[in-house]
Amino acid sequence: MNGPSDPQAVLTYPHSPSTPEELSGAALLYFERPIVLTLPPQAITEPSQWFFGELNSVTASWRTAFDRIFFQWRAHQDAFRRLWTLLSPLDGSAFKVIWLVYPANDAALRDAQTLIDASSLDASTIDSIVDEVHGASELLRHIAVEKAAEAFQTRDLGSLFEYCEAVFSSADTIRTLLRQAYFLRLLHVEKLQREGAGFLLTNSRLTRLFDALPINVAVPGASDDLTDPLAWEVFRQILSHYLDPLTPESVHRILRIRSTKTELLGRFRAKCQQHARDLPAIKSYDELPSTVAKFVEDNLRDEIMELLEIDRSALKSLAVDLGGSEKTWIGAGLMLRGLTEGGTILTMAGAITAIGTFGAKAFKAAAERRQKLTASAYQLVYLLEKRKL
Repeated sequence: MNGPSDPQAVLTYPHSPSTPEELSGAALLYFERPIVLTLPPQAITEPSQWFFGELNSVTASWRTAFDRIFFQWRAHQDAFRRLWTLLSPLDGSAFKVIWLVYPANDAALRDAQTLIDASSLDASTIDSIVDEVHGASELLRHIAVEKAAEAFQTRDLGSLFEYCEAVFSSADTIRTLLRQAYFLRLLHVEKLQREGAGFLLTNSRLTRLFDALPINVAVPGASDDLTDPLAWEVFRQILSHYLDPLTPESVHRILRIRSTKTELLGRFRAKCQQHARDLPAIKSYDELPSTVAKFVEDNLRDEIMELLEIDRSALKSLAVDLGGSEKTWIGAGLMLRGLTEGGTILTMAGAITAIGTFGAKAFKAAAERRQKLTASAYQLVYLLEKRKL
């Protein structure tokens, strides 16, 4: 099977949301299987604890820059735990949490740089793609897990602190390592691909990288499979008005829907999928908001009122919002272009698969030869991020 029309699991990629604002409640309803959240980078090994303990005695000037990274990492851990607690009534049914294990050593950072180089994007563009909080967490893990493990074997604190000084005494070095560290997770998706995973993309700015990589996607009938990510976009835009941002009340509303309205939810999802199959006929992106608003009024009125337990006045307000909010439809417009033009979405789907299949070095070699790799398989990609591209 070249492209999974019913992925076994949908993984938040390349990193998980860590705040309620970053995760749409619709994602906890659209997918029949639990979506997969991944723990932020962890630093709980014995060498990590040894490193943190010895760090207390360090007063060198590089500590200021190191502490900024450390506190970003710790805040990231705390934020994810709060989100997990908020979602706990849905744990196991609507989502599950896994701990991804992948290298963050020097060799892995070099591979990340190789992938960056293959894109030929300049440093400022790469910086605009990187999510700094997640990059900082990955950089902390590189030092507190990988480099600490190397030093722990001989209890060589001197070399470890020298490395920290070399890194955190230079703003350019910090920035380079933040770029490399952020891309570590992109390089290690092959296990998930073998399980047939699709991806909920949490950083839409990655489209710039995927578009720049030397790759062609050659999968017959691929655009037919991509209808489901567009159906998800329609589904999300409708339900997010009532579920987002996530609160204890909306989490319990989701729980009630999943527990008592599964048949109704299935009909609602199926109608969004049917509507998505009709959307490629739209000639202009500008038609999309009014088209979906009319679809809601003509086809989903009863399901939405029963599913969300709202009255007709609230439903009318939803239709007005859907028809008039152009900014709301940025993601859906991207999906529409990807379907009708065979562009960005398919490139993302193929690029994610190809990175796991070929590896960073193959991309760099292709770029140097001015050739393109051909992806003959892909993973479904759903946009999760709601920010303007």
